[in-house]
Amino acid sequence: MSRLRGYYSLVLVTVTGAAVMGLEILGTRVIGTVYGSSLFVWGALITTTLICLAIGYTIGGLIADRWPMDWLLYLLILSTGVATLGIPAAQGILEPSYRYFGLRWGALVSAFIIFAFPLTLLGMASPFVIRLCTRSIGVIGRTAGVVFALSTAGSVAGTLLTSFHLIPQLGTRWSIIINALALILVSAGGLIISRGKWASITLIAAILVLPVARTGMPICDEILYRTESPYGRLVVVQTHSSPDQPAYRMLFINGILQTGMPLDIDRRDRTSMLRTQSYYLELLPYFGDDPDKPRKCLLIGLAGGLFTRVMRLYPVDITAVEIDAKVVDIAKKFFGYQGKVFVQDGRRYLHSCKERYDFIVLDAYNSDTIPFHLITREMFQSVREHLTDDGILAINYIGAPDGDTVTDSLTRTLMNVFGTENVIAYRSTDDPKAVQVIYFFAFRGKVSEPTLPIDRWASSSGQVDPLIYELWARRLNLSPSRGIIITDDHNPIDIARVKTALVWRAQTLRQFGKLMLYRF
Repeated sequence: MSRLRGYYSLVLVTVTGAAVMGLEILGTRVIGTVYGSSLFVWGALITTTLICLAIGYTIGGLIADRWPMDWLLYLLILSTGVATLGIPAAQGILEPSYRYFGLRWGALVSAFIIFAFPLTLLGMASPFVIRLCTRSIGVIGRTAGVVFALSTAGSVAGTLLTSFHLIPQLGTRWSIIINALALILVSAGGLIISRGKWASITLIAAILVLPVARTGMPICDEILYRTESPYGRLVVVQTHSSPDQPAYRMLFINGILQTGMPLDIDRRDRTSMLRTQSYYLELLPYFGDDPDKPRKCLLIGLAGGLFTRVMRLYPVDITAVEIDAKVVDIAKKFFGYQGKVFVQDGRRYLHSCKERYDFIVLDAYNSDTIPFHLITREMFQSVREHLTDDGILAINYIGAPDGDTVTDSLTRTLMNVFGTENVIAYRSTDDPKAVQVIYFFAFRGKVSEPTLPIDRWASSSGQVDPLIYELWARRLNLSPSRGIIITDDHNPIDIARVKTALVWRAQTLRQFGKLMLYRF
């Protein structure tokens, strides 16, 4: 029986190793509803994990030397399972932390408050097991090596299981529950082996803590759907109409708005979205003499499919490429997408595609992260090869028009591929300093000005159309000499965009508030 108890403690340390990495990965989803999925979120979780493990190693070693009893270790891990089940209830700390500490430090504070206790307890396991398994000073090195090897093997398994299977298939909430139940069950088994009389206490504890898994914040009646995928946490929200604002259906990915579609979009006419929402992607059919000319378009990044709904007003045949299969399902079910779509990475699609398109729309960037391989010179060279002789690349980009290193670098990279005179851009607001949506247009042929219909918008002959004036006022003065040329080999986008990501997420939080704090 004593040998079984010794081997079982090694099973326990393997499971706790898996739980450490599982919680670290799940932590990015838990705090990501407010703080996103950028580099500083991972920094907060990694910092929290390392500090808590260091504290746990220290305290665990002290307790093991003072009270080297295996049942005490199992009680500590049982407490960890209970604490893990309480993580959903701790989500309410996210908004106050953001409000008092801001985005950067708020992420760190939130990570500590939510995960410090379970991670510290998990850190106690390894030194405790080393103490229990060491029978003589002559084998302590070998014992420590075995314990840390098994803990590391568990961490590898926990990383793969959580990121490849649990989160994509079950979501964050059930992934947390499974991690917690694994800890509860393995500690319960240890208590039964160690001291049979503890079995009834363990079962009672498990029964008491299971209701925690079902608690949480109520779902707001404006949330229509929520799910998770390998690429993010997805939620569909619908707002109510008001006298000055129509109802909208919106898709949030990791807390950032990706699609905002008015519910009356089928009753909109040409240039309505262009004029009322500054949706400058609708300019594409007007770069030329005839907006009714049939064209072929490749859309990289479907999201909710707003672009495709707007293009229904024009003879544009669209093929969409979207890397996330669940986003495709949402676009079809909640946003009325009916066109062709390939579930694939956009750059890989271009590599295998033989078609040429009149328009290629790159709508795969967001404020937190830009897929690094979709913003390089090599990517734009591939795009140019797939455009017709008078084809146009359009990019939906979030950044600041002036003084933004990434905006300047994107401009310089596009000009390097398409030519200095063949790239134009428009900001979406009147503030040239604000972080906002910027629309880039790169022409394979000669740049053409949009030929917009103005008769119905000019109240008297000779009056300047408001949209034409707006486009003139918001057109950026692009320079080919600022920034760097972004390549596959040299691409510092993640670091360069940290400030922009912080500002945009803060703006999003102010605008949408608790709509972003949906229950995982």
